[in-house]
Amino acid sequence: MALVWIDIDNLPHIPIFQPLIAELQAAGHEILLTVRDFAFSVEKLEDSGQRFEVIGKHYGKATLSKVMGTLWRAWQLRRFLRHYPVDLAVSHSSRSAILAAWSRGIPRVAMFDYEHVSTALQERLATHILVPELLLKSGALKQSQRYHGYPGFKEEIYLAGFLPDPDFRKQLQVPESALLAVLRPPATTAHYHNPEAEAILRTILERLDCDGVFTLIMPRSPAQVSMFTALPSDRFQVLTRPVDGLNLISTADIVISGGGTMNREAALLGTPVYSFFRGTQGVLDSELSTRGKLSFITNSDDVIQIPLKRHISPDRDMVGFEVKEFVAQFLIDLLPPCDTKTRQG
Repeated sequence: MALVWIDIDNLPHIPIFQPLIAELQAAGHEILLTVRDFAFSVEKLEDSGQRFEVIGKHYGKATLSKVMGTLWRAWQLRRFLRHYPVDLAVSHSSRSAILAAWSRGIPRVAMFDYEHVSTALQERLATHILVPELLLKSGALKQSQRYHGYPGFKEEIYLAGFLPDPDFRKQLQVPESALLAVLRPPATTAHYHNPEAEAILRTILERLDCDGVFTLIMPRSPAQVSMFTALPSDRFQVLTRPVDGLNLISTADIVISGGGTMNREAALLGTPVYSFFRGTQGVLDSELSTRGKLSFITNSDDVIQIPLKRHISPDRDMVGFEVKEFVAQFLIDLLPPCDTKTRQG
């Protein structure tokens, strides 16, 4: 039996790892779970009933604050790990986890799916780097034996077998006759954030504030909660706790997001989705746009092109299990067999 440490650095990473945790446990391995207190990640894990340790928080938008915060959390994680004989460390875009595992000599798998993030730390310190194979085939990443590609999109790891709840709209108390729009603000504290997205967001809010439209806003932080609850219109509702994101996207008539993960979820589920992410466009989003599953809003003038009409969900093809099985098996193959395992000291 091996001990796998998984670090959750941000809210979208939780659904990625939940099915992988189940696969690892089914294979006879133990899980050690840590989470950074950021973007309602703690609340989401509390709702899941999983055991975890909260270590670190968000340390601010400024570059120096980010660097110092990463180093401080890495030191906190390193101290925490001294009590556990970890065999493999796995994380998605968690630089603190990579640093902590490296300092402890623990084999480490780094995952990411946006090629325009800074990859220097992963390329230098990660034992293995797991990314969508589209990034490798496109030439967006430099050649390295550390890179391993998996088929499809990371979102397919947890979309596999998803069946929408037909009563979810009623649970949200959204009028059946209303057009339901789901709005996700941009990640204003991310290093790749472009302030152009905030100007577009203001135009989007004006566009959605009309009769027959009900908008659910999914803020990323308490600061965004405060900003959106101050909106004067009763056509907007701000979600202050995590909800089942996949059911929310599935029941929506339209998704408008300044991020990446929710856009890809909506595209893969067949919900009309408009992205006003103004960072450098990634290979994966470009691929979905080429397939006609994702539309881009590049400026405020584009907002008027968003059709505000009810979406009758077609019979959707269920996302297959190939990506989940591939990634789970990749991790399992890095672990010693359960019956011959010799624990670390």
